[in-house]
Amino acid sequence: MFCLLDEWSEIPEDSQYILAELIKRTFVTLKVTVKIAAIPNRTKLLSEDRIGLEDGGDIFGYSLDNRYIYELHSDNTRAFFNELLFKQLYIVNPELYDIFCSEDGRRPVHKFINSFFANQALREILIASSGIPRDFLNIFIGAYNSFYTIGKYKHIALADVRNATIEWYEVDKKKAVDANNNAKILLDKIIKDILIDKKRCHFLIPEKFEKVKELNDLIDLRVVHLRKKGISHKGKKGVTYNIYYLDYACYTSTNLYHNKINTNLLSEIETTDNFRDIRRISLEDKFFEDFNIEIGDSFKCPKCGKMIDINHPAYIKQKICNHCYEKIED
Repeated sequence: MFCLLDEWSEIPEDSQYILAELIKRTFVTLKVTVKIAAIPNRTKLLSEDRIGLEDGGDIFGYSLDNRYIYELHSDNTRAFFNELLFKQLYIVNPELYDIFCSEDGRRPVHKFINSFFANQALREILIASSGIPRDFLNIFIGAYNSFYTIGKYKHIALADVRNATIEWYEVDKKKAVDANNNAKILLDKIIKDILIDKKRCHFLIPEKFEKVKELNDLIDLRVVHLRKKGISHKGKKGVTYNIYYLDYACYTSTNLYHNKINTNLLSEIETTDNFRDIRRISLEDKFFEDFNIEIGDSFKCPKCGKMIDINHPAYIKQKICNHCYEKIED
């Protein structure tokens, strides 16, 4: 028996480990496999008193977010979406099984997806999907509708994919982003700083900012994606970074297409520890101080003159400056 728990991160964080402990006590003696779908930055399975589920002891985590990222795993990503598309279209037309299935009858032929896309368009939709099946299917539907309406080419073209990506962003993501004013301000600042000014889509943020509410809101809305955690290098001793990725729709909707963007950061970090461009493609304290000022979440410390983040634990718990750690009078 499998017990599947989705949307775990919707549970208040200070209650999650209690439920995790109840799950352990309920299922530990039973022949039941428990699977939990959770967002890493908003998950607390174990308390300081070791109540709950210990990762690596009681439970074993696996990152699904990066499993089908074309820039990281091009062959696996292509094979996955090839099979996904086949299974969806097989429901509409069962004759596909005889035409495209492999000899053993288990999987569709690897080139099934090529029947629909030109080479560059296929690469583009796999990047645009960011490993999310729902995004892939909706972009495919929009791109196919565009291709079928125009009826000019033999395959879905690059322009069809890009137009479909913008349309899907408008339908699925834009309204939700616009409804969250502070998250929208943060997204606009990231787009300006990283995408427009630096022509990058991958960027670094110090790990200490990973709990910023608006950043996590953008991750939930799937316009910013967390790619890798715990990056450090000798140029910034003592600072640990996370790698984030701006959703494809952000640069198609600003007319900055993929071939104009430098996407090499992730591969650079995978293969070397010489990060020459790290200061140029990271969002540091100044960026978040300016953001907090803009949304009204900071003010100048009367003692040290630096901007106090009112969401910082030091200020929330003890009303002290998160820079000089002096007590701030009301």
